[in-house]
Amino acid sequence: LGSGANILIADEGFKGLVIRPKLTYITYATPLENAQEVAVTAGAGVTIEDLITYCLNNQLGGLEEFSGIP
Repeated sequence: LGSGANILIADEGFKGLVIRPKLTYITYATPLENAQEVAVTAGAGVTIEDLITYCLNNQLGGLEEFSGIP
């Protein structure tokens, strides 16, 4: 659902459960077998913009092309 910006619900409501994750941690680790690759882990509540900023601040390139995607 992201932040819910693209969600429409009928006036009658919704029979179900909506969960908005608040897990906002981001970590990274370099695998021992290949120092050229990095594994980045992000919680379900992290926005793509926050993930890109974190990666850039930690010299981890590759996600820049996803900037601006909601």
